[in-house]
Amino acid sequence: MLKRFWRSVSNYGEQALMTVEAHRQNRVLNHGFVYAIVLYLVTYLVALAYFYFLLKADFPRYWRYFWPYTAACLVPALATLGLFFLRGKPGYSTVATIVTYFVAVLHNLAMLLFLGLAGGFQFFLVALIPAAYLAHPHRRRVYIPLYLVTVMAILWGILHSLKHAALYPVPEPFSTITFYLILTTSTSFFIASFAYVAYRHDWVKRAMVYWEALSAYGLRWTDSDEERTHHIITNQTMVINMLLGPLILVVALGFSTVMIWSGVKDWWLHFLTFAAGAIGAFVFWFVCFWCAARYWRAGFIFLYFFVDFVLISYLVFLTGTVFSIHYFYFALIPLPIFFFPGRRRLITAEFFAIGGVIFSLIYAPHVKPFLNIPEWLKEPVSKIAIAILVLSLSVGFIYTWWQRRITQKLFLIWERLSELGLPKELPSLERKTEIIRNRAAIFVYAYFFILYPAAIVIMALMGAQRGDKDILSFVLKYAASALFMFPVAAFSIFVRVFKPELLLGKTWGNRWAVCIIVVASSLANTYNSISMQEETGFHIFLLAAFVGYLYSTPKVKLDSPLLVSFIVSTACIVFIFWWHASFQPLTPLFLWAIKPLKYFIYVSFGVMVIFFIFYLNLESTRSEGALALAHQKSESLLLNILPRDVADELKDKGHAAPVRIESVTVMFTDFAGFTGISESLSPEQVVDELDKCFSYFDQIMEKYNLEKLKTIGDSYMCAGGIPKPNHTHAIDCCLAAMEIQSFMNQMKDIKAMQGLPYWELRLGIHTGPLVAGVVGHKKFAYDVWGDTVNTASRMESSGTTGMINISRETQERVKFLFDCEHRGQVAAKNKGMIDMFYLNGLKHRFSKGGEGRGRVPNNRFREVYAAIARGAKLVSRG
Repeated sequence: MLKRFWRSVSNYGEQALMTVEAHRQNRVLNHGFVYAIVLYLVTYLVALAYFYFLLKADFPRYWRYFWPYTAACLVPALATLGLFFLRGKPGYSTVATIVTYFVAVLHNLAMLLFLGLAGGFQFFLVALIPAAYLAHPHRRRVYIPLYLVTVMAILWGILHSLKHAALYPVPEPFSTITFYLILTTSTSFFIASFAYVAYRHDWVKRAMVYWEALSAYGLRWTDSDEERTHHIITNQTMVINMLLGPLILVVALGFSTVMIWSGVKDWWLHFLTFAAGAIGAFVFWFVCFWCAARYWRAGFIFLYFFVDFVLISYLVFLTGTVFSIHYFYFALIPLPIFFFPGRRRLITAEFFAIGGVIFSLIYAPHVKPFLNIPEWLKEPVSKIAIAILVLSLSVGFIYTWWQRRITQKLFLIWERLSELGLPKELPSLERKTEIIRNRAAIFVYAYFFILYPAAIVIMALMGAQRGDKDILSFVLKYAASALFMFPVAAFSIFVRVFKPELLLGKTWGNRWAVCIIVVASSLANTYNSISMQEETGFHIFLLAAFVGYLYSTPKVKLDSPLLVSFIVSTACIVFIFWWHASFQPLTPLFLWAIKPLKYFIYVSFGVMVIFFIFYLNLESTRSEGALALAHQKSESLLLNILPRDVADELKDKGHAAPVRIESVTVMFTDFAGFTGISESLSPEQVVDELDKCFSYFDQIMEKYNLEKLKTIGDSYMCAGGIPKPNHTHAIDCCLAAMEIQSFMNQMKDIKAMQGLPYWELRLGIHTGPLVAGVVGHKKFAYDVWGDTVNTASRMESSGTTGMINISRETQERVKFLFDCEHRGQVAAKNKGMIDMFYLNGLKHRFSKGGEGRGRVPNNRFREVYAAIARGAKLVSRG
């Protein structure tokens, strides 16, 4: 019932011959009317709940609120209901929707005047704006005036509420509950309606069109591919950067609204100063973007970059370091990577960026904020600023990583460094060992030359910002360990590149080379440990030094390099504990840096251990995978030569014993006139034709559980019932023979139509006992022996081309299912006169369609076949 009611409401006002778009628009309008009516009623129900508690608290005071609230909720609901029925009449739809929108604006404006800004109904007025477009998406003359009316209502309502008290104020906590309830509901409505508009009108696709146009703006088709790629990256970076202006404006608008609600008098000064900076920067950005594509590109990109610096400096001038905006200077450092491809311009831009950042971070703490910022506003705005900074840096990092294909380049560099100094003729096992050693050295050098200096620079900058002194002395003393490692790295790289013969092929040389790195890194870490406080736990990295030796030496042996590495690492740890118990640190860290550094060190060490385990597991998995793949290939190759049971016996015992099987069906095929036809073909054509035929035969063998034995020239030999005996081997061979003969007849017809020479097939089958086994010691071959094999060969050689020739023994086993034609006794070489039969096909009751001499078995055949496979013995009736 509800479903029928909703369908009738959704389709109300439909007219004959409406287009699909008009039908959708009609449903949207109907849903909007229903939503408005429900919203008015829900608002009134909430008001009734408030009245219940308010009247209990102060009946004379709050009773006078009842009728205005009732009128403000029920009158719009009734008016909207009447307009809904009115829009169903021809010619009144547009008028009804426009009046309904005005009713919604008046309702929210009335609630704003009743409750004041503390009620939050100004947000609902903002949320109505997408609804105007939803009602009249293709009529600007309608929805643009509705926009203007809504904006005027918002401004007038806010200004009136600032100057005058609320008409019917609600006390706490109802006022706060109402504010957050309305804020949540209006935000959800705005997002949902905006998303619906974007979906209905393909705004995403349109935005992608504009994005592509902006990306290619000013692009010249004469540029090279590299220049075009950089042009597009630069344009996209500038467009994304320009979004910062509207974002600042939106944040300023939001917090200005909160300041209004909180009663801050100079809220307008905050909004105007932030808005002026955002709008001014956006205008300059746009001009630089436009001019960069038309005139002096590099110069205007530099100017664009300078506008970024000026905007951040302007915001720091307004707020000082209260909102953490000065950290946005760090976001300027990656920008030259996007903007300037040439090394000279890139270095110049990075020099100015890093210099400006250092100067600004030192100067920013001394700036006195221009704005008088409320205390309660500092923490939330600071969190938002940091979130935007992290988000922008993350997006920029991911974008750079994706556009520049950093992953591929890093993997390429990683592989080159891993194979540094290794000759191509090095054996695979030694090569893998040397690669592991190179990678271990890379980790050590990356720590001392990248991570450690970066940490020193960051702490120095933070110390400078906090006003700590002797920053230069701090940097130089802690950089000593990296300088100590430099000659070790230079020596190891020199030997690897220019004198690899000193190490390669000499186990002692390799081990001592690794030992030198372990000892050097242990001494460097010892210096760092005694330089800073013991609480940092820096000496934990000494454990990694000795473990690194084991990591880079797959075959661990108790020799001199191992003993030296162990003794030095242990002595360094003992020395560090003795030093901290007896002396003060050489260069104590800033007190504020001890605890963060401690956590960082332990986390780093944990990550290093996890990576070490992961790498070993990865190498082990790769080795196991390679072994498994090699085993799979050898297994597949062996199974292509031998049956699985025979192959398993050969692998387990080293030999396969011959087996006598009492009942096996052997089949031979041979191409009639093969030699004569082959003389008219090239050797490649002969091999290609044989490959096509025998490959198809192999598929049939697999289908009918037959064992291919061998091919000799144009002859193909197979058998059923080996190596595992079964009861259906004769039937299987006959089915396979029919399919093979059918394939060859089709090939004959196709070749004859094309006027090409074709081969015809003779096929013979015999059933009897034989011996099967493996012969040879190197190139194994599975073969069969006995009179049955000879008789099957005579069946083939005495057969008729295009026919299937079978012996009486085979005919006795299959005559119940197949139509067999007696040929009489035929002379066979070295066998005398033998009874032979033609296998013409399945009997009509066992073939699909009920046709005699059929080729395709039916369900009845399958039932009988299953019974025979279980060991049933059948007797033919004729």
